[in-house]
Amino acid sequence: MKKHKNFALIFLGLFFVSGCTSEERLKALLVEHPEILIEVIQKNPERFARVFKEINTSNPEDNSGKERAEELAQREQDFKNPKQPEIDPSRPMRGSAEARITVVSYTDFQCPFCAKGNLTMAKVIKKYPGKIRFLYKHYPLDIHPNARPAAVRYEAIAFQNKDKAFRFYDEVFKNQKELENRGESYLDSLAAKLGVDVSRMKQDMVSNVVRNRIASDIEEGKKFAITGTPGYLFNGVKIVGARNLNEFEEILLYFL
Repeated sequence: MKKHKNFALIFLGLFFVSGCTSEERLKALLVEHPEILIEVIQKNPERFARVFKEINTSNPEDNSGKERAEELAQREQDFKNPKQPEIDPSRPMRGSAEARITVVSYTDFQCPFCAKGNLTMAKVIKKYPGKIRFLYKHYPLDIHPNARPAAVRYEAIAFQNKDKAFRFYDEVFKNQKELENRGESYLDSLAAKLGVDVSRMKQDMVSNVVRNRIASDIEEGKKFAITGTPGYLFNGVKIVGARNLNEFEEILLYFL
């Protein structure tokens, strides 16, 4: 059983080292490989959910080569036939409207990998001024109960002031422990701190516009097979996970 336990950690690490995954995908993985998780579950059932967050290492000699090959093959297909996300110019975007590269991000506010990805994208925008515009879309996962409440507030704040929405976005990622511990009370206090009209924000949060926008983002992510967060489209070319700057540049340089 020890061999199975070690393999379980490696297996899970490969899927969680660079991104959060959906509850549906977790179920599929567990159904396919139940034997490798038995010992982990038996020894620590009350903390089983935490295992997925705590594992941050993987064995590069296992299936990573095969997965990398599959990813590159899919990327080549996207270069030839790029995906076409909806680009609504009324939504908050960072960067230049005339940029040659449009990056669409499918994000979960409670996902630690999305926080890392946000920092990397900030470096990308800074390194390539005027060449990139960046659109945030929402992909709250079922395993993160505070992700959707943060998403609806972000969109509601954007109705008032897009700059404040950007600040809200960055602050939530910088303070994910506060989000996890305090939930919606933290989000409301942050909005007030940023000078947002909280009463108006709460009215807009339940509007059909906000509700439909988030629902459309989720459906679009599913259509493009975004299996975890963060997920990105670089001019329609997909990459999933909190990658480093060099990995993002592999795609960026194709268009520059």
